[in-house]
Order: sequence, then C-alpha cells, then structure tokens
Amino acid sequence: MPQLDSHSKILAEMLRQSPDIYYDLRQRRTKMGVGLARCIKAGMDSPHCKDVEGDFSLYAGDEESYETFSELFDQVISRLAKLDPGQRPYLSGPSSLSRELGSKRMDPSGRYVVSCQVRVARNFKGFRFPPAMDLNERVQVEKHVSTALRGMSPAIRGVYLPLTGSRSYFPQPGGMDPFEERALKVAGLFFGPSESESEISSGLCKNWPHSRGVFMSTDRATAVWVNHEDHVSVSNVQGGDDLQLVYRELQRVMGIFTDALRRSMPVSDQQAVAFAQSARLGYLTSAPMHTGAALKASVVIQLPELGKMEASEDTEGPWVEWASSQHVKVEKKKDHRGKTVPSVYELWSTDRFDTSDADILNTVIEVASKLVEAELLLLESGESGVRRVGIFETAKLEVAQPQAMLASAAPQLPDAGEVTSGLAHSVNSEVAQDFVDTLITSNIGVAQEQALIEEERRTRARPASCEKLVDGSLEEASLMAKLCGSDVAVGSDFEVEHISEVVRDMADFREDAYNKLLQAAGNGSLHSLVAAFQASAKSARQNAGELLLQAADNGQPQEAFKEVKAETKQASAKSARQNAGELLLQAADNGELEQ
Repeated sequence: MPQLDSHSKILAEMLRQSPDIYYDLRQRRTKMGVGLARCIKAGMDSPHCKDVEGDFSLYAGDEESYETFSELFDQVISRLAKLDPGQRPYLSGPSSLSRELGSKRMDPSGRYVVSCQVRVARNFKGFRFPPAMDLNERVQVEKHVSTALRGMSPAIRGVYLPLTGSRSYFPQPGGMDPFEERALKVAGLFFGPSESESEISSGLCKNWPHSRGVFMSTDRATAVWVNHEDHVSVSNVQGGDDLQLVYRELQRVMGIFTDALRRSMPVSDQQAVAFAQSARLGYLTSAPMHTGAALKASVVIQLPELGKMEASEDTEGPWVEWASSQHVKVEKKKDHRGKTVPSVYELWSTDRFDTSDADILNTVIEVASKLVEAELLLLESGESGVRRVGIFETAKLEVAQPQAMLASAAPQLPDAGEVTSGLAHSVNSEVAQDFVDTLITSNIGVAQEQALIEEERRTRARPASCEKLVDGSLEEASLMAKLCGSDVAVGSDFEVEHISEVVRDMADFREDAYNKLLQAAGNGSLHSLVAAFQASAKSARQNAGELLLQAADNGQPQEAFKEVKAETKQASAKSARQNAGELLLQAADNGELEQ
C-alpha cells in the first residue's frame, strides 16, 4: 500500500484506519478495465490539496466503479454526506421533484437579482468517465454529442465550438478562433484546463484540449460543455429572478437533447442511449460528491449594503456564514479577467447527497430572498436593524416587505440614456441594453468590452458566414449569422426547412468522406487526399457564399437562394461527391487506402 503518513484527505484516513480495504480491492477490475489505482490516483498524488468545494481524492473511472469498489466509494460518500458511521448511502426517493417546487419570488423589486442558472452533469452508459478515458473514447463522445447538438435544430439552434487547439473535431480543426474564445469568456461559458492539483492528477486533463468544446445556443441561454469533468454539463441561464423558469427550461432542453442523441445513433443502438445512473445513488458523476441529483443552482445578485457590512467585519460576515449553514456558498463575482466585481456575489447550491431538485432550488430561492430582505432592511434601518430582527439566525423568519420600502430601496443607478446614447448610434438598442445590464453590476470595464465584442460581432457577420459556407453547411452559415447578430447576414432570412434537403445531402457526404479519410490517415496518404478533396469542394461553396453575400447587400436573398440551392445541390452534392469518389478510388487503386 502507498505511504500515507503525510496525506490528510478522507481517502487516506480511511485507508490508514482499514488497510485491508486496499488489499481487498487492488486486484479488482470493472468490465471496462478500470482498476483501483485509477480511482485513488488523485488522492495519492496530491496529499495535502483540498479543493474549495470539498475533498476530491477519489474519482470514478466508469459507472461500475461505484459497485466494484463500493467498500471505498460508499464510505467516502457517507462521510461527505455526514451520514451515520457504517450507514450505506441510499437515495430515499427519485432525485427529481420529490416535493413541490415553490413559486416564491426572490426579488420582487427586480433590482438585486441579476440572473439565475441551473446546471446538470451527465455521463453516458457504455463509456468510461473522463478521468479514465483515452483519446479515442473522448473523440467518440465528442462525435456523438456534437451530432446530437446539431440535431436539436430547429427547437434549439446553436454552434458547437471545440476548444482552441483541438484537432479532433473534423468540421473545425484547430478549434475556436480567438474572437469566439473571448466572446465565450465574457459570457461566462468558457472553460479551460483545471488548476486543481487533484483534478490534474485524476486524469481529467489528459489529451488537453482535444475532444473538448462548448455548445452555445443562438440566444446564449443554453450551453453544453463536452468532456469537461463529466461527459456533458448542460446549463440554462436567464436574466431576472425566476429560477423556477430556468429549471423548467433546462428540463425541456434535456428532453430535446436526449431525443437528438437517440436519433443520431444507428437504429440498433438507439435504445442503448442512456445516462449513467443508479437506483441507489442517482446520477453517477466522476466525483462521488456530485452523485445524486448532479444539479447545481446559482444566482448572481448585487448586494451593496451587505457588501459594506462584510467589509466592516474582521472575519467573514455573518450573512455569509448564515448562507453557508443553509447549504449555499457565497462567492464574490469575478469577471472573465479574474477581477472582483464590486458588490456583486454569486450564490451556489452546495452538493448534498439524497437531495431532490426541488430541495436544491427551494433552498437557493429561500437564501436569496432573505438576502434581498436584509438589503432592504439595511437601507431602511441600517446594520442595527438587521441585527435586531436577527434575519440570519433562522431561515424561516418572516419579515414584512411593505411596498413603500421596496420602492425606496431601489439602488441609485446612472441614467441609462446618458450612458448609452452614443453607443446606441454605433451599434443598436440590443447592444445598449447589454451595456446597461452589465453596468448594473458596477463593472463598467466589462460592459464596454461587451459592447465592443457586439460591435465586432456584427462587422464580421458576413465574413464568418462565408467561412462557414466554404467549409460547412448552409445551416451552419445561418446559425453563425444569427450568433453574429447581423440583420442582413447570409441565411438569416431563410427558413430552415428550405435548406434541410441540402443540409442532409452535405452531412451524409461529409460523414462518408470523414470515415474514409480516417482510414487513409493510417497509411500516410491523408494530406494529399484532403488537399485534393478540399480543392474540389471549395469552389461550389465559395460561389454559393459570394452569391448569397451579394444578395444580402442588394436586399434580395430569397431570389438568390433559388440559384444557390440548385448550384449547391448539383455542384456540392454531385460534383464534389463525384470528384471525392474518384480521388478515393484512385487512392485505393494505388494501394493508399483500405477498402
């Protein structure tokens, strides 16, 4: 057994107390080949590292790990969940809405809660989890997910962007460009390599950045992270304080995504598409402390008066300690540069085993509403009023909220017209509104950068659409145009059903070529084959792109589309397919390509 005298984590403590567990488990393997060494590697390699959210010393290599090494996983989950010693973890009911989701408003004044987010983590049956995956498995997961994400249209439209430097996603080798990465960072949707010693040791960062990426919907409300800590992490975010609405929208997104996953699989495999879960433990995640509902809810809220109260304390403010006692973590909000946003906080639900979705959401709603009440009391009576009422002593204390108090509690903000008058002329009212929304969080620098990004997004709308036409499909060009926000961008006026036939033809063609090109990679003929194929396919798409751009400038996109449809269907789906077929046959005749 490894030397554990200097280790301070739960895992090491358990193994020191019961060394027989190690010797009993070290020879076991799951059906997918995951052994004990893989599961405990993080705890062995990082003896003193304790992450902010909890003890990450044990990771599951696949769904079977939880049962194959149950003597270890059960004890870790029980200790993290503060169960009785020796008590085996069991869910008391389903992880969804085991009790009614409340309808309480967190912020009736509409002045304090900036946005709400709900996120779920899921892993697929039949694949090892990210800590144990090799590159081929990551590629396969990315392929299945990206295909399903494209299949969610028209219900949910968006674009999948592989991380910068990733070369595993054939439609966009090299990953997202710097502009796309910066836009995702400003929107809070980007993820990079972990700085956690435990996560690095666990294997989560292997093969970085390949087969990892972010899907963002055109309305920027839905995001999907691929191969981050789990196979997928799906989130929905909305402005305002309606956390219940965000949860219902996320449920809708998950239903559409699951259906798209099944449709993207061969008929024989469609019934096998499922998320890894257990009747005993709920949804199974890489980190045991996330099992169960595998759901997090968060609220971004501005609390200037409570912020002053915290600054006056030598230690952490009483309201922060109270929130923590209610299983809600309070963090100072940071922008994409890592700078703290004054007076703005993010409330996160903390992981608790055997907690339903409704319990998690109701807890966050209750805590956020109490903080808003305290903010109003501070404006009315000062810090003495909050301490006198004792608003942080119990989560069930009811405090009256007269309408007069709500009206007088509105924070004094700069006049939106003065701030955005010049900006609105250079871009549009939507950009100006984004500027004001960010300005409310007291971070003018980020607001200005968002405005510049929006302006740049519009100026590059048509070139971006043309690029997608050259190396992608008409649907991707349309989605890119919508993401760029251009009113006259190519494809923005077209109905998806009119181009679905062309899209299907091109998708089938690219999939067929992709599989054959992968075979050619093994014998050294890939580069010459790809170059010749791209030359034959580029011309038809380039012509279509130029024609659509001219039509957009002239205000006649519908008429131009008839020509483009005919040209694309004939030239791309026929000529390019024929030329690619001839090239592939030639390679086969020369012995450069397997049958």
